[in-house]
Amino acid sequence: MAEQDISTKVMLYHNDVFSDVINGLIFEKPYIDENRLKDVIPESAYEDFDGNLRSMERDLLKEYGEGDEANYFAIAEFGIGNQTTVDPTIPVRVMGYDYTVYKRQLDEYNNKKRNLYRLLKDAQEIGSAELVKRIQTDIEKLGDFRLVPVITIILNFSRTRWSKARSLKELVPANHSSNGFGIAEITDHMKDYDVEIFDVLYLDEATRSRFTSDFRDVVTVLSEGKIDKRHDFRKLKYPVDALDMIYAYTKDERYRNIRNEVIKKEMKGEVISMSEFLDELEKNKTIEIARKMYQDDKNKAIAISIIKHGLDISTEEAQEIFDTEVLGAALA
Repeated sequence: MAEQDISTKVMLYHNDVFSDVINGLIFEKPYIDENRLKDVIPESAYEDFDGNLRSMERDLLKEYGEGDEANYFAIAEFGIGNQTTVDPTIPVRVMGYDYTVYKRQLDEYNNKKRNLYRLLKDAQEIGSAELVKRIQTDIEKLGDFRLVPVITIILNFSRTRWSKARSLKELVPANHSSNGFGIAEITDHMKDYDVEIFDVLYLDEATRSRFTSDFRDVVTVLSEGKIDKRHDFRKLKYPVDALDMIYAYTKDERYRNIRNEVIKKEMKGEVISMSEFLDELEKNKTIEIARKMYQDDKNKAIAISIIKHGLDISTEEAQEIFDTEVLGAALA
């Protein structure tokens, strides 16, 4: 669970991937510009009913805004949560996540306002008319409190489609009644809170095709449970992160075994796609067959022949792989 969560956070942390997910699932078109996203600490503090300070941490939170430092203003905050199991309490959790962000916005506003009025009082006491006027202008600019909207989506990576509650009202028992009062009449006046949840492994090809980042190919492989070359796999911008995410969800050791080779290729600046992952997997499989053959009967010629024909390479190249991967492993 932790490995899946961490690998997904690492992948989604990249602004191009984050914006790609938001654009593909919410807006269904290019809308959010990755260059206008800013990281926000996903942990927020709040007071519980006993007045104790608590913290609540969501998976990922980024702010979307416009302008330079002097004229910057926030437009929205986007949060992405990852689930590997279906949690029926998710509407309450997401409402809590969003509340802490809104509360932080309110606290920041109140602190700015409080500081400005404190400065105004000091300026009035020292009799600086120019400073008083400047601070009053800042107070007017601050204006009334306005919320920056928070949009949170949940990515369900479970093999089980989400069938549990997606809103607060769905958590209220439908047939419960007490002292003759029907719960439905009360629920009608209850304020609801909906959550957008996406079953990632069941996204159709039309939806997946809207993605333009590494997320598209990772989700395709996870959905199908294999790397199928019939797909038009593109160059991966984050090949190691993509590989780590695939391994975390599949627990297929073959992906972990090719990690070093992928890192070497990335360091050399080679183009890496899911097709290269598959080539490495097939290469490892061929070498493993040759290694077992050599261990069984010590026939070097057959082992080299298996490598040569299995990888479609020259005898010299097969000899080199045999010396390092087969014979080297046997001597280790």
